[in-house]
Amino acid sequence: MRDYKYLQPETFHLAAKKPWKKVLIIIAEALLLGIIISLLIILFAVLTSQAEAAENPNAWSWQDTTLQGIFSVVLAMDYSQTLYGSRHPQEYGEMNSILKDHMEQNVITEYFVAYLIGHAVISYLLPRPWRTAWQGIYIGMEATTVNNNRQYGAGLNFKF
Repeated sequence: MRDYKYLQPETFHLAAKKPWKKVLIIIAEALLLGIIISLLIILFAVLTSQAEAAENPNAWSWQDTTLQGIFSVVLAMDYSQTLYGSRHPQEYGEMNSILKDHMEQNVITEYFVAYLIGHAVISYLLPRPWRTAWQGIYIGMEATTVNNNRQYGAGLNFKF
């Protein structure tokens, strides 16, 4: 294992004096990544929806299914990281105000199942341009959350 203290002393010096700067940099990088992913997904969705919109502008399409599937995968990763954090409470804290005081596995599972179902229902009910934006924004938000968790060291905790 590398000894980063000797490889990058200026980083540790900065972190020792102003730890909030390092946190802000990590948050900014994660937000930028989430925004880029969201914009790419929205761009892809807009470009591929032109032909389908001519028939029925609000019909559920393969594109909607793909976006909902991507959201589900990223949400499952967030769920896994949240479970990992709940099993290591001395190392990780929860930022979600709903889960913050209820880090039991059954509460976490119920929250994420309700989140997934609620998101899918709202996606289905929204008309086309709003649906695509809704799915893209939430994919970006969840991808940002997963990336933040990863940067803080929260692992994926899938057990089959």
